[in-house]
Amino acid sequence: MNSRHIAAVLIASAVLFIAAVPVSAQTPAEGFCRRQYPVENPSLITDHSDIASITGTTDLEKFVKAVTTGETGRVTGLFAPGLGHYYVIQQAPGNDTRVSPVDGVLTQYRRPSTGGVVGLLAHNYAAGIRFTQFEAGDLIYVVYGDGAVHTYRLTGFQRYQAVNRDDAGSNLIDLSDGRVQSADAVYRRIYTGAPHLVLQTCLSNDGDLKWGRLFILAEKIGQDN
Repeated sequence: MNSRHIAAVLIASAVLFIAAVPVSAQTPAEGFCRRQYPVENPSLITDHSDIASITGTTDLEKFVKAVTTGETGRVTGLFAPGLGHYYVIQQAPGNDTRVSPVDGVLTQYRRPSTGGVVGLLAHNYAAGIRFTQFEAGDLIYVVYGDGAVHTYRLTGFQRYQAVNRDDAGSNLIDLSDGRVQSADAVYRRIYTGAPHLVLQTCLSNDGDLKWGRLFILAEKIGQDN
């Protein structure tokens, strides 16, 4: 498998294009930018807490208690003061394109987690719609199932327009300078390197939900066990 094909697979998994290509007979892929509302597996959300109570919580300590499950090393919540409080679910093995359609829920991107990078995905018609309210310098708290809290500081945004909106391996146009880059280059820069946090959703334009890509990057600055 050549590097461009690998990049296409990875970007398709992270960006989750509109095309729904079966991953397997048991786990069909879900288009990341498609406006659809499949039934969420209730057990993924309600085993340990209630979504309404979580998203309405404004106190970090109470939120941590709400999403503590006892599972060490598993991200279960994200707390952004004044901007949002989200439950986090994980993708099942072999289904890297699955993203929850439930507002107030983020999905951890499985692949980069093995390298110490936390990638959290959201549809731009659900939780991702609020990603544009974040600003550089904002503090974000990632909560783990054992109650550990990792603090991140938002360092910047990267926005891209897809040259070919229907091609997972399409070149991407950097909206900051108009430079055209390969999917491989964008992926490697965003999802590799020192451990950091990435919040990702699609950019919409004139009603087109899959017009572009938004990546919000944050550096880790502390950990509270």
